[in-house]
Amino acid sequence: MTTSPRPPRRILIVGAGLAGASAAAGLREQGFDGDVTLFGRESHAPYELPPLSKGVLLGERDEPDWVREAGYYAAHGIALRRETTITALRPADHVIVDADGTEYAYDRLLQRWLAVNFVASADGAVEVGGLARPLSTPPDRKVLRLGSDLADVLLIGATTAMVEGFRGVHPDRHTLARRRRHDLADTPPTAVVTTGRSLPPDAPVITRARVPTIVLTCASAPEATRRAWQDAGADVVVAGEDTVDLAAAVSALTRRGLRRIDCEGGPRLFGALTAARLVDELRLTVSPLLTAGPAGRIATGPPVRTTHLHLASAVTEDGTLLLRYLTRPDRPPRPGRVVDDADDT
Repeated sequence: MTTSPRPPRRILIVGAGLAGASAAAGLREQGFDGDVTLFGRESHAPYELPPLSKGVLLGERDEPDWVREAGYYAAHGIALRRETTITALRPADHVIVDADGTEYAYDRLLQRWLAVNFVASADGAVEVGGLARPLSTPPDRKVLRLGSDLADVLLIGATTAMVEGFRGVHPDRHTLARRRRHDLADTPPTAVVTTGRSLPPDAPVITRARVPTIVLTCASAPEATRRAWQDAGADVVVAGEDTVDLAAAVSALTRRGLRRIDCEGGPRLFGALTAARLVDELRLTVSPLLTAGPAGRIATGPPVRTTHLHLASAVTEDGTLLLRYLTRPDRPPRPGRVVDDADDT
């Protein structure tokens, strides 16, 4: 005779942003009556990331919208632990530990948010002349910057990093002020996904980065290549054997405390993340341009099971349409692999 698993009674949510607050509220709305605790490093209540509102786009305000009104959490029995940094996870014991050494037991743990950013023309092109930059507009650039300004780490495919000349985040005074206001490190690291062939050791994303770049690769990448990345200053993480296991790679970032993951492409990486069910949010900008031609779509790769999206917001400014979609996963993430080095686009 088999017995059904005991339903969880204590759910801990690490990360008091849009993801965490929405998850906590969703649990209550779905009738969960057990303990829900929300942990955040910041001193204030959860806010939206990034804020897609006309006030922000027009420069009239800089602060994000609160996810819920101030009294919501107490009224719904959600314990909000502010200024609490989780530094260790012991899955075997179902325990997390904060910076002061306090332990918190859980039955289920929710702990990361991965957003993907893309810009496309009105007829669906993701590049012009091989580059995404010509499609971008001032509102798109502002939202993209807000996302990276408020992220723990940027995630990008190696080919995209090379083609776009990406060199990591170099914060200006405005970005520094915003990140310090939200208790974030001055400069978020960049995590580059590659199976090895498309990322030379002298890539600008490694050699010109302000903080060490994290290279997410696999065991099949030549040892000499991995050593060359390290010699150039990168932090190399092996996730997977013959190909990059994206679920393991994202877990590696999360274990480092990099829970707000801001992905900036490219299409094959987005397709692989979708296949692995790792995407929580899509920020899609529709640029007021028609390009025709052979340009590809925002996600490529083998067919995957359809992912249903919920439209969280839609904003227009100067002809640009800014869309925010949230995924509605029906099962947990599974191992996801980048197929080859056409990969990393």
